[in-house]
Amino acid sequence: MKGPAALDGSKYGLVLVDDVTKHIWIKMLRFKSEAAEVLKTFHLSASTRFPSLPISRVRTDGALEFQTAHLHDFWLSKGVHHEVSPVCTSEQRDC
Repeated sequence: MKGPAALDGSKYGLVLVDDVTKHIWIKMLRFKSEAAEVLKTFHLSASTRFPSLPISRVRTDGALEFQTAHLHDFWLSKGVHHEVSPVCTSEQRDC
């Protein structure tokens, strides 16, 4: 099977990487607009599962789905610093 049908209708993937352990989670999304809710759910789940290992920093690209006021307020309420990765330039090789 190919295409979205193979992924239960999902067209996008949200990749979450722990910078310390390099553990990777992939969350499938049908719409980009689901990204904020998936991030909030992931944060709450991880905080409950590992209360002694708080998430202190989140780094995203500059996509609009990560720049909402609602998500910004969520990060502030949880004490999480949100960083935006710089835009890729032609001088960078791996872009």
